[in-house]
Amino acid sequence: MRHTKLDAPLSVCHCEERSDVAISTPRPSCVAVRRFGIWHGLLLLPLLVVTGCRGVGLREMKSAVEQAAGDSSRIATFYANRDFAPYWTQKPGLSDEAIDVLNRLCRADDEGLDASAFDLLTLADLLETAYDEALPDSQRARATAQLEVGLSDALVRFADQMHHGVTDPRTLGAQWHVNHDTLMAYEVLQQTTTDGIDALLDELSAPRPAYAELRRAHARYRAIAARGGWKSVPSPESPNFAHLLTARLFATHDLPDDADSTSASPTDLAEGVRHFQQRHGLLQTGRVDVETRGRLNVSAEDRARTLGRNLERARWMPAQPGPRYLYANLASGIVQGFDEGNDPVRLSATSTRDTPLRADTLRTLTMAPTWNVPPAKAADLMRRGLLTENAGFEAYQSEQRVPMSGVTEDELARGTVRVKQRGGGRNALGSLALRPRLGGAAFVHGGDDDDVTPAGVDVEDAASLAAFVLDWTSERAAAALRAARAEETARVLDIEPALPYFALYLTAWAEPDGTVHFRPDVRGRDAALDSALRAAVAPVDARQLSDACTLLTTPPATDD
Repeated sequence: MRHTKLDAPLSVCHCEERSDVAISTPRPSCVAVRRFGIWHGLLLLPLLVVTGCRGVGLREMKSAVEQAAGDSSRIATFYANRDFAPYWTQKPGLSDEAIDVLNRLCRADDEGLDASAFDLLTLADLLETAYDEALPDSQRARATAQLEVGLSDALVRFADQMHHGVTDPRTLGAQWHVNHDTLMAYEVLQQTTTDGIDALLDELSAPRPAYAELRRAHARYRAIAARGGWKSVPSPESPNFAHLLTARLFATHDLPDDADSTSASPTDLAEGVRHFQQRHGLLQTGRVDVETRGRLNVSAEDRARTLGRNLERARWMPAQPGPRYLYANLASGIVQGFDEGNDPVRLSATSTRDTPLRADTLRTLTMAPTWNVPPAKAADLMRRGLLTENAGFEAYQSEQRVPMSGVTEDELARGTVRVKQRGGGRNALGSLALRPRLGGAAFVHGGDDDDVTPAGVDVEDAASLAAFVLDWTSERAAAALRAARAEETARVLDIEPALPYFALYLTAWAEPDGTVHFRPDVRGRDAALDSALRAAVAPVDARQLSDACTLLTTPPATDD
């Protein structure tokens, strides 16, 4: 970035009405402005339609706008509907609205995004060029047009990332069948000019489950990290243990409200440790064991990065998931049913068994389902002695049932002999199975046998799950499940309308009361997401980015 002196007065050339343009306007007066000042409506986009300054032609300005827009279709409609009048640079200096947007772009970290993605160094260079009086008028005019349209393009890209995230979850192994509403550049820019940048971003993020709470937690932990974080908690034998443990628990609001923040009592410390353990999915003993101490000593910076990473995952959810949907966090084992206007139905999962991240719709619920065992799984069960007719398994070859005793492991692995398990009390799928629109194995069910049950989210309370999905009472659902299982007869019920289902992997989330939860990355998915995020943005020197943001967000001083 150059360091041009920007506070010298800028003289404006004399302008005349254009004879080759259908629309004419009164001859504008000349102005002089100081630091960051620009020609008052002369060398900006209005020249494309109504006026021209000596040495700056319509074709030259139009070329500058198209070049600045890149994919001009993203931006052109907005300016065409304004008769190509500028918005961000319509008065001497950048407008207040422009500075508001630039502040949000420079603070992209607030959303767990990378400000390097929005070409802020380029915008700062254009700002300097536009107001460098040593340069030719035509060069400065082109830079002004590029600054105007470049800021619009940066805002649209920022809104895109807020709308559906930086990364595509399908490239990270997710079965993510979500068609995000197309975010129209014109609508983004029009709403920003009408309601402001904050209203736009609130609309893009607010409807998502728990996004606002995650964002607040992210801001809180970043603030803690900016203040220096917390000191490590030593072993309980250390003379400073109680003092440092008190400070650590106080920093993350784990101590009781009435506890002494400098020297908590043993009772308050035990309660604070239990609260910390509950937030981290640990056994709530109230004692600082090795595992608890390890979690206590994860730095505030690392916790903030974890929260930012999970903001990206939360953005994969559609902004409007629908009035009713089922949501599972695979890292926490919590399943929730959301029904607009009612409190969420919360269910606990006993296992998630390597379930993939998934976004789909549920079309059928099967009570006492039959399990068609995949070939590799059938071979594995035989190897472990679990594939028996007493357990309800049946073998079929060319649609004919054959005795299980004559089947070999090789035949099962090759799929020449297929196995299924009857519905009922011994069935690995348990009381029910929900199947997605695009097919595949049951992935939300009530299985009982950890040695046999296939991959999926296994909920504890099948009746409550069925009641929510079918919109029945719990009593009706429980009775229907008991009857189907006793009869060992599968009962397939259509879900009308189809129910959206989302399985995310959030290793951090926050409650409405501000309680923040963390879970270890037991599936090793954080590293892959971090790599994808880094690959999406070209690295920018942090000092240069900071200097660019200082230049862009400093309100210009102008002469009246």
